[in-house]
Amino acid sequence: MGRHSDGLTNYKFSTHVYVVIACLVVAVIIIVFWVKAIHGDSTTDKSKCLAGDLTVKIASSAGAESLATNVIDQYNAKKPVVRDHCITAEATKSLAEASAYITDESDGMAAQAVTQAQRAPAQAAAEWPIVQVMKVGIASTEHDVSREKLTDVTYPVKDNAMASALVAASLNNNSVDATKQALTKDKSVTVASAVQDGKKFIVVNETSAPANYTFTEIKDVVQPVRVVSLTATDTVAEDAVRAGADLGSSMVNADAGKQATSVTSLAATQALQQFDTEANSAAPASPAPAPAPEAQPQAAASAVTSANTLFLFDTSAAMAQASDDGRTWFQVVSNAIAQAVPMVGAQHQVALWNYSSPLNPGVKKGWRENVSFASSMTNEQIGNTAIGFTTGGVPQTRAATVAAVNYATSYAKESGQPARVVLVTTGTSDLGDMSAVTQALSAAKAAKVELSVVHVGTGTQDSELMKAAQASEVVTTADNVADVIEKLSGVK
Repeated sequence: MGRHSDGLTNYKFSTHVYVVIACLVVAVIIIVFWVKAIHGDSTTDKSKCLAGDLTVKIASSAGAESLATNVIDQYNAKKPVVRDHCITAEATKSLAEASAYITDESDGMAAQAVTQAQRAPAQAAAEWPIVQVMKVGIASTEHDVSREKLTDVTYPVKDNAMASALVAASLNNNSVDATKQALTKDKSVTVASAVQDGKKFIVVNETSAPANYTFTEIKDVVQPVRVVSLTATDTVAEDAVRAGADLGSSMVNADAGKQATSVTSLAATQALQQFDTEANSAAPASPAPAPAPEAQPQAAASAVTSANTLFLFDTSAAMAQASDDGRTWFQVVSNAIAQAVPMVGAQHQVALWNYSSPLNPGVKKGWRENVSFASSMTNEQIGNTAIGFTTGGVPQTRAATVAAVNYATSYAKESGQPARVVLVTTGTSDLGDMSAVTQALSAAKAAKVELSVVHVGTGTQDSELMKAAQASEVVTTADNVADVIEKLSGVK
């Protein structure tokens, strides 16, 4: 029987046709997503970079150079965006033009390197992020490097104070005094000089063992590699140093930080701090004793008379450290200043500044002009202002001192009255050229403006600045701080 037509066109497709169409649709979708994948990343990234591309330079210490390259490469692989800039980090030999400094050095040696480049760290050393660690140990020509054999170890402090301190602490049962003695004994030794002298056991890290020496690791002791964020300068912009800080925070290695934190590392750090302090304190005393009589009048109470006074208060992170009586140095000093203000203010004008380093976006100076000589604040309000400060950053003391002395000089000329700047500090992070300080003090002398320096705590002293001041004194016990501040303010 024939098939009857219903008058409608038959559009029915076979199952095979549907399968082919489905495959084509899937293929098109895959191609679209593939094209978007190879082009989309750059489009997405670029959409975040409203401020454009920014290349930042990262310096490194000689011992950390190869590790620094790895850190920079890993950071760039993250395609970082900082303040609407697409960041590319690249290595540089010039610390002066760098946005950050990757170093395996001790706090003191790293700070010295930064200062010599006329730069300043943006954070206290305790806040430098650890991004890697290196093994430390003994380079030896002997087969037996067991601990009982290590009785005559050479510590090349001049090359690697950090590794030297770590190994010395480990071999001396974490004795801070014994570690410091080892550092002092070999303070001028380098790896090369130790090899030349035929030393059998030389402290090194895993990257610096000399030829023909075998490296043996000291277990449970590692040398940290840290990122030092730097402050902005006239040639290194704020956005660039922010990117440098981002490198440190992005690449921080928690596991490395744990490895580098131990009783031994704490003993090594304390020994290094004492070693650095003694080394810096000894420097001005090395010439012939002839200048000694000149130093005495500087600290003599009779040489200080009261005047219009600007208190310049270091509020860096170092002030947050505990003093000998358990209070922080900040608590001790702020209360001492609050106590001295009404004594000075009874007859003279009082101003108050605090300083550390730039802590906010766009800020390039580390000091804050909190209370001027022309302020209508009461003595009690000024004292409460000092007590209300917070701590952070590093002490850019010389820059703040220059600004304070210049301000006091300007006020003295305007008022026709002598003035005094009383600096209370934990130390100086911006060591280097003293010419700006010298020039400011020279102009101040003509206007009858004097500088008093009170160094509190056991940190490294700025001996050059203290010597340049008309009066200076070091205070290491909390109970004596108020008396010394009052004495060097001319009211005791």
